[in-house]
Amino acid sequence: MDSSFNRFPDNFALPLGRLVLAFGELENLAAEHILVHSRHQLLPNGGWSRSGQQLDEALRPCDDSDAFQRLCDEIHELWTWRNLFIHGDWVFRTDGTAALSLRRHRKLDKQIGRAEFDIWPLITPARIDELLEDALGLASSLQTFTVQLMARINEPG
Repeated sequence: MDSSFNRFPDNFALPLGRLVLAFGELENLAAEHILVHSRHQLLPNGGWSRSGQQLDEALRPCDDSDAFQRLCDEIHELWTWRNLFIHGDWVFRTDGTAALSLRRHRKLDKQIGRAEFDIWPLITPARIDELLEDALGLASSLQTFTVQLMARINEPG
């Protein structure tokens, strides 16, 4: 292996671990909101237990306010990063940066078509920290919406 590359360097492992935990928390809060909204009724296809696009599709109908829809837009954008960071192929460099690629298979007439790649040539620990702050902020906002929803559901009358 080329000596200019490193495997799982510490300056990435800790921030990535925190980010993965934050993604998990955000997905759990989204599932909780969906369950509260549905009054804990079973949803078709377990919509609350999905991630990414399926979770987004189950979360959006819970509140049609502009503020909640903007929150869903921001969460959706963050989930794009989540998929990339969790499912992407990392190449760590000794200069403290990394490159990241994600292979996508396009389906053509029920058959696997050609593979395409999304490539991010420069990822830094600082960028991961920014995404972590975004995830934590979105989780806090979603939790606030859930508490407000619980209060409306439990209002007398």
